[in-house]
Amino acid sequence: PSSLTQRLRFLDTHADVGMVFTDMQRIADDGTCNVHLASHDFLQKFAPAVLRSDASGVVFGPRYVECAIEFGPCIVTCTVMVRRATLDRVGGFVTDLRAGEDTDLWLRIVEHGPIGFIDEPLSIYHQDRSILTADTETFYRDHIRYFEGFARRPLGPELASKLEKRVALYHF
Repeated sequence: PSSLTQRLRFLDTHADVGMVFTDMQRIADDGTCNVHLASHDFLQKFAPAVLRSDASGVVFGPRYVECAIEFGPCIVTCTVMVRRATLDRVGGFVTDLRAGEDTDLWLRIVEHGPIGFIDEPLSIYHQDRSILTADTETFYRDHIRYFEGFARRPLGPELASKLEKRVALYHF
């Protein structure tokens, strides 16, 4: 089945999930390839956030936010499918960020309910140095703005500490 078919099937069989994402094959400018999340031990790092898993994939709960702050958000936009009702409930992209607006949306979605993950590279991402994330000044500035905005939410001391460390990574 196609990538879209698999994502639709996941949403159809997991009615409580507002969004699903997949792994992807990343192809660099020099032609090297890797499976993005699998090559970064994603499932091991995010294991504390798993609510349940089955043959079709994994469902993450609110602890995904804590893992995303500690290890990085990991969700790449080209792999995502979101229910319209979920977008209506949480709002869309924050339009004053040029970078990090997707991260903001994915984490707001998981704060409102479970998200799903299909552990297969169902998307291909051709990394091009001319894209926005290659503009490191904008990338880091907007991610710092995003994380500082996130810090204004009520956080426990452990999560606040992890967030401070994540912001420091973007500062240096």
